[in-house]
Amino acid sequence: MQSRSPVKLRFVFRNPRNAEPLLVSSVQPLLTFHEVPFDWSKIDVATDLKITASADGFEIKDDGAGPAVAVKYRVATGALDLIRGEYPYLLNRTANLSFSRPTLPVRALELDHETPPGLVDRAYRPIAEVPIGAPTRADTDPSILRCGGSRFEIITTLARLSELAPVVRGGTATLEISFETLRGKVESRSASAPLPADLVQAHNTSRGVALYGDTPQLQQMWSALDGAHAQFNPDNAVRLFEQIWAGHGGERYGKRHQHRVAWMRAGLGAALVASAAPGAKSMEPA
Repeated sequence: MQSRSPVKLRFVFRNPRNAEPLLVSSVQPLLTFHEVPFDWSKIDVATDLKITASADGFEIKDDGAGPAVAVKYRVATGALDLIRGEYPYLLNRTANLSFSRPTLPVRALELDHETPPGLVDRAYRPIAEVPIGAPTRADTDPSILRCGGSRFEIITTLARLSELAPVVRGGTATLEISFETLRGKVESRSASAPLPADLVQAHNTSRGVALYGDTPQLQQMWSALDGAHAQFNPDNAVRLFEQIWAGHGGERYGKRHQHRVAWMRAGLGAALVASAAPGAKSMEPA
């Protein structure tokens, strides 16, 4: 009620059996408003944040009555950070942190079972910009990839990869999480899990050698495509895909690239509709 004035309520009791009902009695209570702060201590806002380690990473799940807010997480092995990020809150949902999809300038590369082990997914190191049409040894050298006006060294062995960038193979990864409850209490959790034996983690080298795929824009694109990531945004992923590979060739390359962008937009849109993902964003061009 908007008014805070006293409320009067009157009850009148009559005898209906008489021809003319007679007043038997009446009660008239008086109610007065008194503003008192609500006691929120009686409300259960407990946070129940659980961590489960798996062969591919960690699963963070909240089943509490109240959310975990300002959630910050970091996955590291030794001195190498693999995954780092944050969520505004977690409530009745699950977040997955995968060793095979790191979120930092780190690549997870699958190893084969040869001796010595090689890379199933090749890595590429930028070498130099070359004018389009200029003859280079990339045309005949199988270890060199030419894409538009750029050349890349094709890295197929773990030994060569280790020469170019800090590499971690095997060992244990540790997840550290900090968060706040709705009552302002700061809490933390931690867990450990072995890294997959068939994966190797490679980081940008301090000498400035960047592996193809480790650029900040590519990392943003992968995060935008990851439905479990806080930066999930299919529209932004398509925009980044269009920007990253724009201008890498001539007119023919440009037309093909526009076709690829259209296919990517259509494919992501169809996937979101089919899965009916909560909070799915539009895939229509801006």
